[in-house]
Amino acid sequence: MVEPNTTERKYILASWTTLTIPLSITIEKPKTTDGKKWLSIMRPTRRQQQPGFFHGLWGRVIESPETVWFITGWTSAESLSAFEASPAAATQFQRLAAISTLPPSTVHVNFTGFWWDRVTAFTGVMDAHFSPVLSPAVRLEIEDLRSLVYFLSPGPTEPKAMNGRGVRGFIQEEEGGEVVMRFIDFWNDEEREKDFKKSAGVMLDGKWEGVWEHLLRGLRERRMVKFIERHCAFEHFPTHFFGTEESDLSLWE
Repeated sequence: MVEPNTTERKYILASWTTLTIPLSITIEKPKTTDGKKWLSIMRPTRRQQQPGFFHGLWGRVIESPETVWFITGWTSAESLSAFEASPAAATQFQRLAAISTLPPSTVHVNFTGFWWDRVTAFTGVMDAHFSPVLSPAVRLEIEDLRSLVYFLSPGPTEPKAMNGRGVRGFIQEEEGGEVVMRFIDFWNDEEREKDFKKSAGVMLDGKWEGVWEHLLRGLRERRMVKFIERHCAFEHFPTHFFGTEESDLSLWE
């Protein structure tokens, strides 16, 4: 059987760094010293300064608030590699390591779409772990599994559980020999997420099935061994910064 050509698909590459930052370090408050340091870390990643840079997000994980995600999006692997080899990236990583109480950990994710344009204060991030060997065909099947959206809309006057179709992407680095697919869903709030997973369904071959259960069944049929769900209150990187790189430097002296 001829394997599908995965290079025909277009992906949005993300560099996803996990940090550990205590709540006492007030990165959320831009006028504090901690907040100013945090903004200085983001300054190098701007479209006008880094070719191929798309967008940046950061946020504390709701279930584990000391865990902070720092994410940048790129047009291609080449543009990300060029940035990672630059002095600006070296300085950025040094500052991330300085503000984190544990060493930063970075993975790269090939997302199926723009993962930042609909983020909410309760954005869902689910990692589905699979057995180590997945053929290109099975990887495409996982990418194409039915998304968590209302297929039988309850009507325009009723609230929706989420504000758009989610995106997903395989993490390039294998974790302990496992393949990991990262899903992002733009939930409006916790209550509506729970209601959606309990009640939203779709008719398949004349039979009703819950959309959430349908997705899990499809993942298990493709050798998923476990999944981990988390949520994040994401913030966007600024597009404009006050001060200068020289004033940023003084913060770290």
